[in-house]
Order: sequence, then structure tokens, then C-alpha cells
Amino acid sequence: MFYNLNKYLASSTEKIIYRFGISLRYIIISLTLWTAFLGGLSYGLQQLNVGDVLERAPLVILVLTILYYTAYWLSTVYFVTTSKIYKRTGLGFAKVTSAKHTEIDDMKVQQGFLEKVLFNTGTIKFNTPGSAGFEIILPRVGEPFNMKKTLYEAWNK
Repeated sequence: MFYNLNKYLASSTEKIIYRFGISLRYIIISLTLWTAFLGGLSYGLQQLNVGDVLERAPLVILVLTILYYTAYWLSTVYFVTTSKIYKRTGLGFAKVTSAKHTEIDDMKVQQGFLEKVLFNTGTIKFNTPGSAGFEIILPRVGEPFNMKKTLYEAWNK
């Protein structure tokens, strides 16, 4: 999330208007649920006296889960410029996908029940002409309907 995003821009006249990423609320609630589950499992195994290795295994899994979610949050960034939308993923090797906003035919927002209630996140999908599916898919966006409105307003200025 703290990358020099200007190096991905197509031209020098293009300017970044808006930058966002995976919802922090999604990361925090997910890690809270994992901590409660794996911490409770570790405590239960400790009460059963099953041995040090089995008691600590859930805690090791919890540390790995925290590292995974942190890397996932840090490695994914979405940004909007005056003419395009970009999706950048990856820590060491970056994958960048972009589409001109004038070529976007369809913008679809998907939000399931648990996504809405627990995380207030959703998925925004962009479709361009000449393709059967969606080229750019932005998962776990916080407040996706407001973000869709923000994108429309940014491009209409």
C-alpha cells in the first residue's frame, strides 16, 4: 500500500485521484475471529493436557494467519487516475491490471450477506468491450456502493 504508484501510470499527464485497497475492517474482524477460534482451541487443548506440541500448534497457525493477512493487505492496492483504474497485487513481483474508464462498459458490485453484515465489504467488477468476463475484479473493497459512486464522480469531473 505504500508503493510508488506513479511508475505504473501510462503517461506523464495521468494523475492519481484516489487510492484504496482491501478494507482494514475486513482484516481486523477476520483476525479477531481467527484469534478467538485458535486461541480457544489452544486453551481447550491445554485443559486436556495433550502435550506441548499440540497445545502450541494453534498458536503457530495463528501467527502464520496473521502474517498471511498482513501480506495480503500490504500487497494489494487499487488506484484511480484521471483516465484509468489500476489494480496492483504482489509483494516482490507486482502484477498490474488496468482499464481506461472510457472503455468500461459495465461496473458491477457484488455483496453477500456476511460481507455486508460482518465486514461491510464487497467486490467491484469492471467489464470492457470484447471480452466475455470481467477484466478487473477488486475484492474486499470497503463500502463498495459508495466506492462505485466515488469512482463515477471522480471520472465525471
